[in-house]
Amino acid sequence: KRLTVESNPEGFAMNHECFILMDSRTPLEVESRLLPEVLQCLINHILFHRALGGVVIPKDMVLLDDLFYVRCDDAKMEKQVRESSETAANALKKKEAGGKVTLTFYEKGMWGDKVPWEEWVMHFVVRTEPSFGHREEMLRRKELETRVKELMWLVLKIVSAHRE
Repeated sequence: KRLTVESNPEGFAMNHECFILMDSRTPLEVESRLLPEVLQCLINHILFHRALGGVVIPKDMVLLDDLFYVRCDDAKMEKQVRESSETAANALKKKEAGGKVTLTFYEKGMWGDKVPWEEWVMHFVVRTEPSFGHREEMLRRKELETRVKELMWLVLKIVSAHRE
């Protein structure tokens, strides 16, 4: 899905690409305890496939036992993604109706200000109720895994279509 955003929250006129992976009508439902890991997976996946310039060293990662993805093997980036994911997860856990996480790419403007050129929007609902037994737990995990895989394919499709 693609949407061009005409202004930013501060009200300055801007045009940049905005890719909505999950909107508020179809948010990704994630168990509270898995939310930081799922956020890290999706953010790392976007960052890896949007890496511009320089040498990118891939590092294989696993989520939910059977979902493999790569991230940039950079300690500074890993720390920032982990901390940002935890902060976002904690904020989402406080909202009953769920919320959104936005990953925004900036470039330096003429006056040293940050000018957004691309953003990725992800809506989440945090599931807090426990599952009823091992079978339901496994079904929920499989459902989450399937949905995350679909989102990862969507990222690849978007990035491939917008290579410059």
